[in-house]
Amino acid sequence: MSIDSDKLVIARLEDAIRMAETKSIPSFLGFLNSYEFSVCKSMLDKNHIKYVFSGGFNDAERVYISILPDWADDVEFPVTTLKFEYKSIYSLSHRDFLGTLMSLGIERDKVGDIIVNSGEAFAFVCNKVAPFCIENITKVGGVGVKVSIFDGEVCSNTNFEIISKTIASDRADCVVGAICNFSREKAKEFILSGNLIVNHIVCESISKAICVDDVLSIRKFGKFVVLSIDEKTRKNRNKLILKKYI
Repeated sequence: MSIDSDKLVIARLEDAIRMAETKSIPSFLGFLNSYEFSVCKSMLDKNHIKYVFSGGFNDAERVYISILPDWADDVEFPVTTLKFEYKSIYSLSHRDFLGTLMSLGIERDKVGDIIVNSGEAFAFVCNKVAPFCIENITKVGGVGVKVSIFDGEVCSNTNFEIISKTIASDRADCVVGAICNFSREKAKEFILSGNLIVNHIVCESISKAICVDDVLSIRKFGKFVVLSIDEKTRKNRNKLILKKYI
């Protein structure tokens, strides 16, 4: 993200905070990608502002944040789950569904995660655009679809692979260098440019210790969970084992 993009997200967040404070009602900001969410979360935590977030299901990548007034502990998010049904003989992708939604003129921040299974898919969208989607989408990727509102629970179909790397230490620059096949210097520049997110917070410290269960989002390289980091190899180096989401 650029500095200008960061300023825009922060400005939107400040507007949401003001609304919650002046009107004493929950206010919303979303859908945010993982980087935007990390920027907002950092500011909210720093200023001890009460908030909750949701993307419509557990482990959602794109989420809404709700700024809460003192009296509120929870909130109903303005998110609708759309279900797309089609013949399972056809193979449709995330790109097919996102492309169809964008072709209707719907802005990207009105669409959350999209989960595609065989013969069905689920898209999380802003309440305001849900009726428009139902009325106007009859085909996705040239395939006829039936669109309806889904009230049940959606489970992620995320797949992952196990990756093993050898690192000199648990420092962020060593870990990123190993995952991305970067030199130590390139990993340093990459991190200092804001490309590493650790547990939903942008990390610009090259010496930060990476720990078991940390969630790493590395721009252009994907999302990882650290499974093990302290097992020693024969050469007394650390063995890093990760779960990479695919």
